[in-house]
Amino acid sequence: MTSTHISDFALVFLFLPFIRRASLAILEGGCDAPAPGIVVKSIYVNRNGGADFKSIQEAIGSVPLGNDQWIRVHVAAGIYNEKVSVPQNKSFILLEGEGEYQTSIEWSDHAGGDSDTASSPTFAVFATDFMARDIAFKVR
Repeated sequence: MTSTHISDFALVFLFLPFIRRASLAILEGGCDAPAPGIVVKSIYVNRNGGADFKSIQEAIGSVPLGNDQWIRVHVAAGIYNEKVSVPQNKSFILLEGEGEYQTSIEWSDHAGGDSDTASSPTFAVFATDFMARDIAFKVR
């Protein structure tokens, strides 16, 4: 397993204190993805088409409110130029790329002046029970 790669110190992950279990374990590098039998649904993202969605945010939006079973969001190789936010009521998401050097989420929003760094993340998670693997998060 390739761990989540953070390529720029300016990148802000907004992980709120109530994130627990799997999300904390992935940050500490000590957790693998759920066993294949535990994932009940897979959603596919490919920015070039031919999948369920072209954007990661659209795929996250399709997860049912109050979800309580693991859903894999598999992201095809490529650079996804978008800001992504996982709301509090969309738990149990496994975000999976095709390798940290092949799949990335990138955005060029930076805090500056009076703005708060926490208001400009490329990727933000507000939900509990979130995992990410084989994907990079970058600020351009």
